[in-house]
Amino acid sequence: MGTELKTEESISTTEVPNEEKPDWTELPGELLGKIGEDLPLIELLGFRSVCKDWRSASSTASAECEYITNQNPWFLLYDNAHCRLYQPSSKKVYTIHIPELDGATCIASKEGWLLLFRGSSMFFFCPFSHAKIDLPEFPHSDLSDHIAVFSSPPTSPDCVVCVINHESTAMELHMLQRGAEWDRYTEDYNMNTITGAVFSDGVFYFLDSKNLVLSFTIENKERVRYHIMNTSPPDRKPIHKLPFRSLRMKCNSSSDMKQKLGLEKSDSLLTCGTVEPGDNYNVCIHNEELKAEDKEKTCHYKGVWIHPRFFQLSQNQNW
Repeated sequence: MGTELKTEESISTTEVPNEEKPDWTELPGELLGKIGEDLPLIELLGFRSVCKDWRSASSTASAECEYITNQNPWFLLYDNAHCRLYQPSSKKVYTIHIPELDGATCIASKEGWLLLFRGSSMFFFCPFSHAKIDLPEFPHSDLSDHIAVFSSPPTSPDCVVCVINHESTAMELHMLQRGAEWDRYTEDYNMNTITGAVFSDGVFYFLDSKNLVLSFTIENKERVRYHIMNTSPPDRKPIHKLPFRSLRMKCNSSSDMKQKLGLEKSDSLLTCGTVEPGDNYNVCIHNEELKAEDKEKTCHYKGVWIHPRFFQLSQNQNW
């Protein structure tokens, strides 16, 4: 399945007489493969759309060079299969066709992988390569109030998935390890809406919309609730420091985010956050809601912060 990218910008070219045009299809596969390995994401997608030979020659390409040089996430806007991809560094918006996102909801994003829920199925998905890994059926059919996080890329043997939501007055948490079924845990903690999630050193952290954090340790299943303090306590007792930073307003901090994405002021947008690598600390980017100014004419969109990675897998992958 190919990925079609379009941008509104036009490129002028000088026509070359037919007899002088090189036949690019005669390039050896080994050379094409080396070219594909060194291409950033947008150029790689264009490269693979030229012909079957070029697509086959780039079977091991990953666009890793772009991720190494710039680890800031891009933004993927989706409502149905017709999506928009915003590249912050160039401020360009591309249109991209991704059928798998039609009717899906993204509940986690990390290192170029999305965790999606659609219908009754949950699966990992790389939107740029269409690589997909199916997970065991989730115990709930409605994930409108859930947020998730996974410990490492889904191709890693030690990857663990954790999904949390409010269940009445309790917190309900489901954990999945490879080769196993979903395990369920509950806690009678009173927390606000969970907007951020991150994994660090064997522990999942879930942050609410105010100043509470719930930690869940994989090894012993211990759950602890913390209260975030902006200043040191008066008694100067040692306090636990979170091993990451928190960014609650990445979209709302940019007043023209809707304009950049081509949305109207009357449109609403729900975003799924991610984890942004940092020199000293990783940054947890929270889920956000950009509300519509005119609710009577509202169109509802979803979006996700995603790192520009390209993963290729054989078909019918599952846990």
